[in-house]
Amino acid sequence: ETVIREAREELGLALAPGDLQAPRVLKGQFGNLGFELHVFVWLFDGNLTELRVLEGAGAELVTPDDMLRRVRAGGPDHAVTRLAGQLIGGRAPEPKT
Repeated sequence: ETVIREAREELGLALAPGDLQAPRVLKGQFGNLGFELHVFVWLFDGNLTELRVLEGAGAELVTPDDMLRRVRAGGPDHAVTRLAGQLIGGRAPEPKT
């Protein structure tokens, strides 16, 4: 329910429960902080007319590989992105200096 609500609020998407693939829970650690990343997949059909950036100002549509290249090594985003990379079959991001 939360994913469906946020998709509507952030991007103007009207998703139904059947539009989402079964969630996966990825667990990770960053220093002393343990976290769980709940990942839901929506199969995007390429129709950009459905997408409207609302509350998600600054959001971009990127490929999984682009997502993995954009994150900086060493921070919490890096730990989360490495887990997401495992899920989507991408590679771990190269450390940026």
